[in-house]
Amino acid sequence: MRNLSVCFVFFALAVVTAYGQDQVAPSAQDGSTNVKPAAPAPDKDGAYQAGPGITPPVLTKAVAPQYPSADDQGPRRFRFLAVVGVDGSVKLRNVIPNIGSAYLENAIAAIKASTFQPGTLNGLPVPVLVCLSAGFSPFRPPSIEIVDCNQPGLGNGFGGTPPSELANDPLRLPPGAKPPTVVHSVIAEMSDDARRNHFEGIVLLSTVVDEQGMPTEIRVERSAGHGLDENAIAAVSQYRFRPATLDGKPISARIRIEVSFRFRN
Repeated sequence: MRNLSVCFVFFALAVVTAYGQDQVAPSAQDGSTNVKPAAPAPDKDGAYQAGPGITPPVLTKAVAPQYPSADDQGPRRFRFLAVVGVDGSVKLRNVIPNIGSAYLENAIAAIKASTFQPGTLNGLPVPVLVCLSAGFSPFRPPSIEIVDCNQPGLGNGFGGTPPSELANDPLRLPPGAKPPTVVHSVIAEMSDDARRNHFEGIVLLSTVVDEQGMPTEIRVERSAGHGLDENAIAAVSQYRFRPATLDGKPISARIRIEVSFRFRN
């Protein structure tokens, strides 16, 4: 029996905020294939962001930072971007304000002495990014906390200036926003070059879904080559979505779509 080429399309809403619960499956008459969230992907350093599919780390024992001296006990607060490793160890990436002082040294020492339960993916420990707060106050005990990077009033946990690892993520949605959902998908065709070479691969695209549910600004985030990128873009450009919403009003949002090309007999 001669080989027939097919592809499977996976729809990913890889947002930092809550995952939408009312995704509408494409109808059979649209010729759609299986649609499901893409697996969470780590950053270039192997760390995951908290979000769908990732269980976040837990602070199991907080060690309070100590004041540098009895004569200087004013209020201070530091925000850290950190990675909790698979063994619960903490690696700091960024701090606001990044001003060398005995306060900062003591805050870092307290974080290093605290213990964390690592985050997980499919039940297995993985490195996960977290925002940490180290506070000194004359009105309450000094503290170490895991804070919500999107919590109102925290400025993404970094005094109003989020670190580049979070600020540059195009898939961030405003708090309370609902992500787009696919209502019509199109099967991407296997390219002639891939068919000749019996090449299978996955193309990861991102696209901005505008207020009308139309895909725009389609980009290749992970290429498969062999002409598959172009075919994936051609298919996704024909997708239609229910747009993201905020307070019931449509907004534009960037999402990721994983297009998998496979052969079957």
